Amino acid sequence: MNLLLKHKSFFVIVFLLFIAGTISTKVVLQEFSSDDSINILAFPRQFGDWTSREIVIEEEEYDILETRNAFSREYTNSRKERLYLFVIYSQSNRKVFHPPEICYTGGGATIVNNARVHLITKQGRAIPANQFIIEMEHAQQAMYYFFKVGNTYTSNYWYQQILVSIKSFLGQHQGSAMIRITLPYNSQKPEKSFNIVSRFTSEILPLLSQYFP
Repeated sequence: MNLLLKHKSFFVIVFLLFIAGTISTKVVLQEFSSDDSINILAFPRQFGDWTSREIVIEEEEYDILETRNAFSREYTNSRKERLYLFVIYSQSNRKVFHPPEICYTGGGATIVNNARVHLITKQGRAIPANQFIIEMEHAQQAMYYFFKVGNTYTSNYWYQQILVSIKSFLGQHQGSAMIRITLPYNSQKPEKSFNIVSRFTSEILPLLSQYFP
């Protein structure tokens, strides 16, 4: 009986190793394409009370991103609120996504504080997001970012990477996006930036589902 159990355990382990190896091989050897059939530049430049202007992304930045399917815009409204929206999208290449705080600190910025928050939208949805307070050239900015994989929103970079890999392995090639919002931060009114971003997220949420499937 003990010998039989040992043989069963051996075959179970071999089987699990085979499955893990198959998944790893498919994920690692998968050909990633920077050519997406969805052009996210079609994302509205004006909606609700918000209007925007384009911010140029330099060629060296595109080289780092490994895709040109990205945009950076400044949005303003009648309240004179101003924020910056950066979006990068890919239907198949999970390598285009990088935690933005790494780029900021690499550029000489200092992270004053960071936290995981939930942006509560008027649709009643709580979008998990990373919140960073960043100091650059004696001025502070609040940065919020989150990931979208199909209909799933997450603030966790590694969960996003795993989710894209699993869906790709299963043949469910759903696009993935990183949405980053930055705006001036007032330490005397710390809730102000959070409220602005929550309202802005409420307005773009239906658009994210429409333009970044």
